[in-house]
Amino acid sequence: MSTIKIKILPSPKLTIYEDSIKEWRWRIEVSGEIIGASTESYKNRQDCVDNILNLKKRIEFLERNKLIV
Repeated sequence: MSTIKIKILPSPKLTIYEDSIKEWRWRIEVSGEIIGASTESYKNRQDCVDNILNLKKRIEFLERNKLIV
């Protein structure tokens, strides 16, 4: 009988927040470590959200075309 090992990864946590100059940023954390973050700040929250959604679409495109695993 063979053994199957399953590794369960913690879910990523997405945070949208106002920085010290009252502009919007996002970050993604897994197990308390930041694995992704906005490279710029946004004047309004919706622009920040739109940036996250654009990132999601790009990742889905790369996965669909087998450009990332």
